Amino acid sequence: MPYYLYVNGGVIRKDMPWKFALKKKLIAGAIGYFSPTPLVDDYLIHYGATKDRIYHYPYSTIFEEEILKKPLLLEEKKLLRKTIGLPQSGKIFISIGQFIPRKNFTTLIKAWKALPKQYQLIVVGNGPLKNLYQRWIKREQLTNIILKPFQPKNLLLSMLRASDGFVLLSKEDIYGHVVNEALSQGIPVLSSDAVISSRVLIQQGVNGYRLSLKAIESFPKKVKQLITLQNPEASLAIARQYTIEKMVKVHLDLLGIKS
Repeated sequence: MPYYLYVNGGVIRKDMPWKFALKKKLIAGAIGYFSPTPLVDDYLIHYGATKDRIYHYPYSTIFEEEILKKPLLLEEKKLLRKTIGLPQSGKIFISIGQFIPRKNFTTLIKAWKALPKQYQLIVVGNGPLKNLYQRWIKREQLTNIILKPFQPKNLLLSMLRASDGFVLLSKEDIYGHVVNEALSQGIPVLSSDAVISSRVLIQQGVNGYRLSLKAIESFPKKVKQLITLQNPEASLAIARQYTIEKMVKVHLDLLGIKS
């Protein structure tokens, strides 16, 4: 049976021979490929795909109606923070992900120690490293870091909308759809360049910054620079290009299906 292969990302690793052979058989056998960005194409080609059969689509987990219609005024942000139970003072930054090694919250929590107390970090997620993070936060008396469990999508978007910026220091991300979700709420993003979506969606110094993990000592400075990017429309403009509706349309067009 002919088949297309659909990926939302991919990382080339040194495989065991049997695993490489299996991946190559499955990937090379497809009649076509859907990839979110040319940055992922090398993964497919590594396992036998041909470049002229790779089609690109604007990967998204956001519907058009979920994108913030217009930037919030300061008073609106304050009211929203009060409504959803976020701190009422200081600058608020959000990070989201599983509490696992590759998400690199270890580095984020340690680096946050160098920032002023009024810079508050809310880390949303869960996982096996939760207790470790809690111990570090308590030991270092980091009263400006709050851990929260995963939230329903509508509440998560409200938290992003009420914050001043989004930060993500993953060592590796297959794509990183949370970057698009943050931009959709009109806030700037600071991400490690290991997150593929950051290299697609972030315009340096316009709607955020990319940071090499080899230059982690510059992280506090970049966080401070992030809140100087008073241009929420730049974030929203990118988000509007990456919606579920646009993603579906590209698929239908490529497959020759009339909507």
